[in-house]
Amino acid sequence: QMIRRLASGPLQMLRMQRLLTTSVRTLLDRYFSTEPIITFFDKLCSAYCYCTADEAPAVLAATMFLDNHIGGVYYPAGGAQMLPNKIEKAFERLGGQALYRTLVDEILIRDGRAYGVRLEDGTEILAEQVVANTTVWNLYGKLVRPEHIRPERLAWAQGLVPTFPSMTLYLLVDRAALPEGVLPWEVFIEDRKVIDSSDLTLYVNALVDGTLCPPGKLVITAIAPNLDQWPAPDTAAYRSAAYGEHKKAAAQAMLDQIEKHIPGFCRHIEGMMVGTPTTIERYLLKNDGAVGGPKNAIGQEMLKRLHARHHPRA
Repeated sequence: QMIRRLASGPLQMLRMQRLLTTSVRTLLDRYFSTEPIITFFDKLCSAYCYCTADEAPAVLAATMFLDNHIGGVYYPAGGAQMLPNKIEKAFERLGGQALYRTLVDEILIRDGRAYGVRLEDGTEILAEQVVANTTVWNLYGKLVRPEHIRPERLAWAQGLVPTFPSMTLYLLVDRAALPEGVLPWEVFIEDRKVIDSSDLTLYVNALVDGTLCPPGKLVITAIAPNLDQWPAPDTAAYRSAAYGEHKKAAAQAMLDQIEKHIPGFCRHIEGMMVGTPTTIERYLLKNDGAVGGPKNAIGQEMLKRLHARHHPRA
């Protein structure tokens, strides 16, 4: 496909190639000289792809800025959970079966080709093809055992730099918690120069989709990077009282920041669930709670990332 594109438009392909190794900041500097404008787009980068404008390749600007602002954005009615629900129903309609609370321990490989999976309880499920929708770190060296991977390929996977771990709050509040005119997506930024735990985003999707909560209520997701040290799931440290206190303190810090921007917010909280980076790793298998996977940064941009391959040889 790339060869056909190169033959049909060599100049366009060369320009695209340059954008892979040019930073978004370099691209912005060509058109803007006002620092607040550049800072604005820098923070959009961190919100969209967990990278600064200096780190992100310019080719991503097309998706991050154009696609999200020209023509508006779209939201699945009923919440994002509707997307996997529909996929599951279609899968079952075609004879498939979804297994919940079931971990795959290994992808079975013979002569360089996958032929099934082994579950955590030892059950083997054979298949002509295996689709692994998992992180690159869970795939290389875990699901695919090291003996099936070339050493340089394993080193590549282990050397990828992850995005920041994330901390999340899932809140149920009454409608009076937020002032009139608040947007479905609110971003609080305390330090424009760095990405840190104060880069907090509120997702209030119930403002555009009333089916998500009862009348007079709002469900809110608050998310922010968290650079603290967190224990791995199912370890002694995870089960300790210290972890519970750490979790409570980190959640309170996020609530304090929201309260600073929206006075009286905490009085309207009716329910809250807290997700630390450990929680995210436990339930989503996102290594160390890094929801964005490897950074979309120059040096490990699109062409240097994990791609879908048919009958891959590790």
